[in-house]
Formats: sequence, structure tokens, C-alpha cells
Amino acid sequence: MATDANPYQSMLKQIYEDAEYVNHPHAKMIRLSDVIATRLEWLWEPYIPLGKITLLMGDPGLGKSLLTTTIAAHVSMGRSWPAGNSTCKPGSVILLSAEDDAADTIRPRLEIAKANLDQIQILQAVIQVDQQTAIPQERHFSLAKDILVLKEVLAHSQNCRLIIIDPVSAYLQSIDTNKNSDVRALFAPLAHLAQEYHAAIVCITHLNKSSTKAAYKANGSIAFSAAARAAYLIGQDPGDPSRRLVVPVKVNLSKEMDGFAYRIQNTHTNHGPHPKLEFDTEPVFATADDIVGLGAGDSKREPELERAMNWLRSYLSLGPRSTNEIQEAAIDYGFSRATTRRAQDKLGITPRKTGFNDGWIWELPPKVLNLDKDAQLDS
Repeated sequence: MATDANPYQSMLKQIYEDAEYVNHPHAKMIRLSDVIATRLEWLWEPYIPLGKITLLMGDPGLGKSLLTTTIAAHVSMGRSWPAGNSTCKPGSVILLSAEDDAADTIRPRLEIAKANLDQIQILQAVIQVDQQTAIPQERHFSLAKDILVLKEVLAHSQNCRLIIIDPVSAYLQSIDTNKNSDVRALFAPLAHLAQEYHAAIVCITHLNKSSTKAAYKANGSIAFSAAARAAYLIGQDPGDPSRRLVVPVKVNLSKEMDGFAYRIQNTHTNHGPHPKLEFDTEPVFATADDIVGLGAGDSKREPELERAMNWLRSYLSLGPRSTNEIQEAAIDYGFSRATTRRAQDKLGITPRKTGFNDGWIWELPPKVLNLDKDAQLDS
């Protein structure tokens, strides 16, 4: 007598044939030997994975929406990414935006970013026929109720590689965002949809007001960060308020990486003045906890910062050094990248590029050099 190659399938078949169990829940099982291993793919390597949820967290006014529209423009055109040394394959984008108007904000920003507008669609509302009047009516999209609507949109979209939900809190309906179980139940089908259609889903959320670690700063339940495979914090550079830092809070799918930065410039168009995002090609070494204030204001770490400043001042006293050389030497002396970056900010060191194909270098500003020379003369 031949045995079934998959005992789980035989078990399920027997259960389904037994009328007593028809209305009972059943387990869906899969044997790992039947799973085909695949390579992880990226929308933006190593920052935004395809087929997964990515979370961007930050306070209002930091340009989170401008960042996502700029990312959408890159995807629509298939341009190279400014950080990570990777190329973006072209694809279409679905945008859910509850705070910005399509005509006076979103389209002008995308035009400034030189996007292919034919590749970007906005999911404005859900159309549903009223059962009593039989009249079609529009209502706000809800992640709790309309996941099948989003699935239908994806099924009819050609090569969709990115879905932006801005902000995710606007599409949660009446869900209690402080309950882990409710948030997980909401994000599970969304994560499945991302995997099924091999699209990256980027959700924007604001920060809560508690002074805690970065991993707990997402507004609402910790489940928001837990559901995402990658989460990033956006904040101001302590040494340069015009610079925005994007640093990892958690990245489950790649090795530890540096953050990246951008600046917001004002530009004038036929539609009036609009902001333009410009990426900064210098890597960011600060940590998420540094940005939310932990460490930077911790008096226990000040001696370490002072030691790092003294070391860096001495290290650069003989002339400029490359960023990589400085970071490697700093680690050898026991300083983390974040501490070295804070020392750089405190000393007023502005990295500069030495050539088109060359890397970045650090050098002491004249006021620090002159101060050191005066101190040597006095000694």
C-alpha cells in the first residue's frame, strides 16, 4: 500500500471529508522540505526590502512625505539610489496620502523630483454601492476593512514595486493603536499582500511624546515597529539643523548599516514655491537613540565625548584624513561611530569631497587649528 508523500495533506483530506469537522478551524501546515528557498530582493539596498513592510518614524516638519515622494520618483524612473550603491529597477507606485493634496502638493513635488507621473497612482477613496439606495458612494480607505480593495488594485497594476501609506494612522479606522494584538492583526494581511505581490510597503508614522528608546518611539503600540522588517528614525542633525538624518532603528534582513541624510531646499516652479529634497552623499554614523536624545544629553557619556574630541583634534592636527580612515582608527581607540560623529559635530568639522571619484575627508576648521597652535605656544 502506497503511503502519501505528504501526511499533512492526507490528514487535512480526511478532516474535510468528516462532516463533524467541517465547521471547525483547521491548521494550514507546510513542510520545510517543500519550501523553495529564494533570494531576498531590495527596492533600495540595504534600506527598503521588496515584499516587506518598512516604517519611517519622525516628528512633523522633517520632510517625511517629501522623502517618500522623492523615493517614488526614483522608482518611477529607475534611477540609481543616492546611498547604498545600488540601482533601482523601474516600476509603478501606489500612493495613499491623507495629508497632502494631489494637485497643489503631490504632483508639483513629483515634477520637481523628475518623476514619471504615468507610473504613479493615488488611491483616493473606496467606492461602494449603498445597499439601501443602490447608489455608489465614496468613503475613506481603511486598512481594517479594505485590504481586498488594495489587493484588487495591485492585481490590476503593472509591475507595482512600491506602496506608500502616509501616515498609516489615517487608515486604521477605529483600531486601538495601543493594543499589540489589534495592530498585529491589522498588519499581518498587509505583510502578506506585500509578499504576494513582491512590492515594498513604506508606512509613515509620527513619534510619541515619551522620552524612551528609539525602538519604542513609534506612535501607538510597539507592534508597529515589530511588524516592520525595517524601521528608520528621521531627525535633525544636532550639529546642522538644516540636515535631516535617517538612521536605522531595526533592520532584520541585512547587516548593520550606516544611515543617510538629506536637506530640504526651496525652489520656484510654475506652480509657485515648493520644497525640493537633496540627498547628502556622506554616510551618517549617529544612532537612533542619539537622535531622540539618549546619549547626547546623558552626563555619564560626556567624559567619553570629551576624550573622543581630544583624540580627534589630535588625530587631525597634522592634516586632513579620509572618513574611512578616521572611523577605523576611532574604533581601534575604542570610540563608536556615533561618538566619533558627535565629536565631529562638537568640533565643527564639515566633511568635504576631494574629487568626483574620491571619498570624503575630515579636517579641523581654522578656529580649532589656531586654538591648538596658541595652546602649544603658551605651553
